[in-house]
Amino acid sequence: MAKSKTAGKDNRTSPWIKLVLILAAILCVVTVLYMILSSTGIIARNTTAMTVGNDKISTMEMRAYYVTTRDSFLNQYGDVLNSYGYDTTSAAFESQPSLFNGSQSWKEYFLSSAEQTAYEISLLYQNAKQSGYVMTEDDKAQVESNLKAFATAADSYNERNGTNYTDKSYVRAIYGAGTSLKDLRDYF
Repeated sequence: MAKSKTAGKDNRTSPWIKLVLILAAILCVVTVLYMILSSTGIIARNTTAMTVGNDKISTMEMRAYYVTTRDSFLNQYGDVLNSYGYDTTSAAFESQPSLFNGSQSWKEYFLSSAEQTAYEISLLYQNAKQSGYVMTEDDKAQVESNLKAFATAADSYNERNGTNYTDKSYVRAIYGAGTSLKDLRDYF
């Protein structure tokens, strides 16, 4: 009877190879879990970007302040910036030095402005809450009107660009993955 070439050899996998495989599997699971939590907004909703008094402003809320600040500024001053040679539609725009402070990029400028706005609104919110202010039906109707405007904006964008955004997908495209109309309702 012929002997096998592997006879007498230990067929067990090296403990180091097992360790590497286990660590690789754990890394894959953690990566997939992070991607799911990130794309659904769970991480951004539950991570504090800044605290003002007793009010914790989430990363998602700060992202909404940032986008609103940037878009409002560009809607108002975009033509002026273009006349200075800035291409505000370029992905590199936000990394360029701002007109107001050459050591600060546009992204830093918008973030600083968004943080200031968040701070001021948080103080107003806390003072209103302490004073017992309750939203009126007119206030609630205004919030709902603001939210319905996303459907109109999505339809308009779809007509101009041949896309198929819903109000929900349009909000995610503007404010980032995981952002929902409910999130915006809470912020408004």
